[in-house]
Amino acid sequence: MFIKNSYVTARRDLMNTLLIVEDDPMLGTSLMHGFREQGFEVMTAGTLAAARGHMGRGGFQLVILDLGLADGDGFELIRELAALPKPPPVLITTARGDLDERLRGLEGGAEDYLGTPYAFAELLARVRVLLRRVRPHADTTLRVGDLELDSLARRATRGGTPIELTPREFELLAHLA
Repeated sequence: MFIKNSYVTARRDLMNTLLIVEDDPMLGTSLMHGFREQGFEVMTAGTLAAARGHMGRGGFQLVILDLGLADGDGFELIRELAALPKPPPVLITTARGDLDERLRGLEGGAEDYLGTPYAFAELLARVRVLLRRVRPHADTTLRVGDLELDSLARRATRGGTPIELTPREFELLAHLA
């Protein structure tokens, strides 16, 4: 029983869950697939109401938020998230890219703001930076003998030597570890 509980704890440490709030179904699906390919768990919401439903269940470490939603403004969600006991960081992705909007977003509670269009690689890098900030003192490395798996950097080493793995291979190795 102890081994099973240790495994579950380690597994949760290795999993980063994102909530993507995006009203464009094509973009939301694309982001979901992109992050899943990188080893993230992803929940999606196309409306404020759906995002609020996910908030009630919790379980996500970061929110990627489009501001322009059919049933309201994303700033409403930022205020609601800020009221949570442990609010997740919010990264705004939106076409509203002028300086006043960016300042409103950052001063309104978002940790980062990325105007569209953007490269997925940049979004991914910003997500990883924010996740490191959320857990600055948490050990995100799983060690089994001389094998080390860093969940945030998605890197594996054995005896200090890097192991080149695809995201799926990393997940499988983490599962086995």
